[in-house]
Amino acid sequence: MGWAVVFLLVVVVLGGAFGLALERRRPTTPPGTGWDLAPSLGFGLLGTVLFWVSLAGLRPHRWVVLGLGAAGLVALLALARGRWRRPDLTARAGPAAVILVLLLVAANAVVAVNAFASGLTAWDAFAMWGLKARVLYHEPVLDAAYFRQLPLAYSQLDYPLLLPFLYAACKRG
Repeated sequence: MGWAVVFLLVVVVLGGAFGLALERRRPTTPPGTGWDLAPSLGFGLLGTVLFWVSLAGLRPHRWVVLGLGAAGLVALLALARGRWRRPDLTARAGPAAVILVLLLVAANAVVAVNAFASGLTAWDAFAMWGLKARVLYHEPVLDAAYFRQLPLAYSQLDYPLLLPFLYAACKRG
């Protein structure tokens, strides 16, 4: 459970740093907008960087994720310098905004319960993404015969590698 919390913190830190970098490119963007997308940006950025790290010959182990988290934290602190402002707590959300937030929270809860309930027991997840995650955990992309020799790659090769990289990075061991 502890590694899952650390992994999610790394995702949020990477996403927050990327979001703040996007905010700096557009000065008209209100402060805090980058944090709205931090989880999505973090998962996408982490999977993409793990792919590039794997191309460099490293496997997506925990120490790689922790190193990326440390680099993201340094970038986040550098980008956030002078950007923190006290939020305006006097503004009130209208009923439409409250309903929208409640619907988004409910939708996320349904997706989370479904994801944790099925996990890798769903056939596609187990047969395709789980197998690729296992291969990526044991060897980098360029060294893996699974991705170069068609007789070894019996699951669909056109499935993207972002989720298997995230699975491999979360694996215990």
